[in-house]
Amino acid sequence: MTPPTHYASLINRKEVIKMIIKHGTYRMALIFDSFVIKIAKVHALLAIIKLISWAKKGRLRQNFSLSFGSFNGPREWLVKGILENWHEFSFCIFEDNRFIMPTYFSFFGLFNIQKRGSLSKISLRDLDRLFLPILGKKFYRSHHWSNPDNFVLDEFGHIRMCDYGSPKTKQEVSCHVDELCLTIIT
Repeated sequence: MTPPTHYASLINRKEVIKMIIKHGTYRMALIFDSFVIKIAKVHALLAIIKLISWAKKGRLRQNFSLSFGSFNGPREWLVKGILENWHEFSFCIFEDNRFIMPTYFSFFGLFNIQKRGSLSKISLRDLDRLFLPILGKKFYRSHHWSNPDNFVLDEFGHIRMCDYGSPKTKQEVSCHVDELCLTIIT
């Protein structure tokens, strides 16, 4: 049986969809021509191994209560990627911020669809020159600000942030949005 004509034209096309995959600690990004899909990673096995280790040492209650809000605890391994995705989406929905690349859709934080910018080729030295005077040393050295891969150029050539999932970064961007939007790469 031969496929209908409109299917045959699709099969004969030589178009290739280009996709780049980047892995972070808590999320994976599938980068297409005009959009990015950010998928939350859930590290259930790491959380289970750590909990078993604590139980064997008889420190489950003590360690679990101390680590639940820490960077390296079971909660972060299970839900940090989901929370970062949800923070990015809610930031775009509830604030009209010109410094961030817009997130169009989130499926409860499990995956996001975000607008793609072009690579900025910004260096760490450029980041220091642009953002350190605005943010000061206290905030600037966090992952979101000191990683050149977290910045892209929009269609007008303005620098934009594409990784802004932490509440602290949201606060910094909101407080300094006017100054940040004036940053120009020279």
